[in-house]
Amino acid sequence: MRLDLPAFVPLPKQQPAWRDIAVVAKKGVTHAALIDAVDAGSAGAVRAATLFDIYEPKTPVPGIGDDERSVTLRLEIRDDAETLTDERIERVVAGVVAALETRLDVRLRAQ
Repeated sequence: MRLDLPAFVPLPKQQPAWRDIAVVAKKGVTHAALIDAVDAGSAGAVRAATLFDIYEPKTPVPGIGDDERSVTLRLEIRDDAETLTDERIERVVAGVVAALETRLDVRLRAQ
């Protein structure tokens, strides 16, 4: 019998940043597809992406079609080598949004 022991992982030296993005996607877009697109667009800077809200309106809502829903993702962004700047965080978020748009045909939800 082999016991798997936990491996030591040092605590991160840099603080993470969190950003929430709300996008409008077709109802057939899966959670796995969203996470894959986030991974592809983040260049390794997104350490975790959590889907925490799905909004499917019962009545027509401007900006969300009958076959669409709004999904909100929380991104944890971290770089272990250097402190994140606002510009770097915005570039990572823009890359994630671009990947979501090109891979899954989603768009940012209007405020």
